Amino acid sequence: MKVVRSKSSFFWRTFVIINFILLVYNFHRYIFKYNDENTSPTYTNTPLTWKVLKYVILGFLISVLHFSFKWKRNFNRTALTVILSFCFWIIMVNLLNYMKFDFKIDELEAIIWAIILFPLIFLSVDEKIEISKFYDNYFLPVSYAVIVTNAIVIFNFYIFGRLPALGYEGSLVRFGGLWDDPNGFGFFSNFLCFISLNKRKWLIFLLLSVCIFFTVSYTAYLLYLVVILLWGFQGLKLKKTFIRFIIVGFIGSLFLISFYFEEIKTYILDIYELKSGSLNQHFQTHGKSFYFFPYFNRPFIFNESWYISFFYNYAPFSIFFLLIFLLLLLKLILRKNKTYIEIYLILFLIQSAFLPMFSIFPFNVIFFISLYTSLTFVKENYITNSLKYS
Repeated sequence: MKVVRSKSSFFWRTFVIINFILLVYNFHRYIFKYNDENTSPTYTNTPLTWKVLKYVILGFLISVLHFSFKWKRNFNRTALTVILSFCFWIIMVNLLNYMKFDFKIDELEAIIWAIILFPLIFLSVDEKIEISKFYDNYFLPVSYAVIVTNAIVIFNFYIFGRLPALGYEGSLVRFGGLWDDPNGFGFFSNFLCFISLNKRKWLIFLLLSVCIFFTVSYTAYLLYLVVILLWGFQGLKLKKTFIRFIIVGFIGSLFLISFYFEEIKTYILDIYELKSGSLNQHFQTHGKSFYFFPYFNRPFIFNESWYISFFYNYAPFSIFFLLIFLLLLLKLILRKNKTYIEIYLILFLIQSAFLPMFSIFPFNVIFFISLYTSLTFVKENYITNSLKYS
């Protein structure tokens, strides 16, 4: 079935601009040395203006986007009910917490974007297909931007000594492109790695792999393995190219280990020693008391794993929503023909086990765009069959 393309439409142009802003907005971090004084010794805290401005700019453009399409009743009512219930519960819990303790914008970050982007659920099928193809169509320029900007940051450090946000003189230095966010940069690089593998852009895959290596992010390294496995298996069927890829990778790894064993061993031990404290924080639950109804008993707790924080802070219904996320993740993994935005959803949900992804911009925005686009169809088979990756 032929799909009517809408790239020349006002809708499509607006959507492209929104994605461009999502990808470049946080460049101000590296350029102006804005981040967090507690974790970045050479940086200052990001001004409130920069934090608020993204809501103003994107909120306006997304509103323009909403008014540029005709709303359709083509959505999954069950998914719609779950999404609305999720948003309602988080808002209610935050109001209860505010009555006794304090207001935390980080807890509402996901819901703000969920609400702003909510009308995307009512897009026509053809428009949803166009949105789904964004990273397929713009893979090369986005990949070049990620690789080149990270190369600039690395070059600037080794030639001129300019430390990135998570760089410490004479110690651990982590690179996260102009976003200055190694974990987030590693996550997005992994997403592009999957597309490069699927499109057989081997040089781009290699350069993105180098970018991931320089993040010194264990979560990025783990996600890298997940990406290779997702690419290698379509549903439960093994790809022939994947077998050759594994053989080449195994031989290359043996070669590196044979010639650089001591250097690799020393590097791994040094990195583990420097990051051991951070690793312990990811799943640490010591001192966190679980309440079936925690409101008024204690303020929000924070854990590097979003699922752990959500479990403690939003009981008792957090258990129900976490089960929904798990079922969604399994459904997406087992689906034979995945779209690229479905791959994004899988990686995002896995990464959330290690990091508070729902409060990290711009990845939370892209998550809800992907979610509303791919999981709210009535004719789901139509969409799936229209967007097979090669």
